[in-house]
Amino acid sequence: FNFPRYSPLIQDVRLVQRAFHSKRGTKRVRRAKLYYMRERPVSEFRTPPSQITLEEREERIIEARRVSYEARMGKKERAQKAEMEAKQKERKQQKLEKKQRAIAAREEREKQKREEEDKEPE
Repeated sequence: FNFPRYSPLIQDVRLVQRAFHSKRGTKRVRRAKLYYMRERPVSEFRTPPSQITLEEREERIIEARRVSYEARMGKKERAQKAEMEAKQKERKQQKLEKKQRAIAAREEREKQKREEEDKEPE
């Protein structure tokens, strides 16, 4: 994302703060976003890596990926279910509106019939 520095909407740009400093007065280093940790179980980070065998580590990674995949599939299924429920609700609403229109039309016809009957004796 690039900031539109040369946009005609921007009058001027001022530097408010140069860098973040810690309590000791030294610059803080921007830490990496540890995205690779998302797909791994928490227990993998609690156990010192030296105590985990390579096979065990690979098994944990595979298990974490499987769980992540199942969670994503669960989201898709929940989304599909929600979509179906919304469609069913919409159909029920349409049926209800159709019934209400039919009732209103019937009442209108009955009203017209009564008015015609009231006019005939004259």
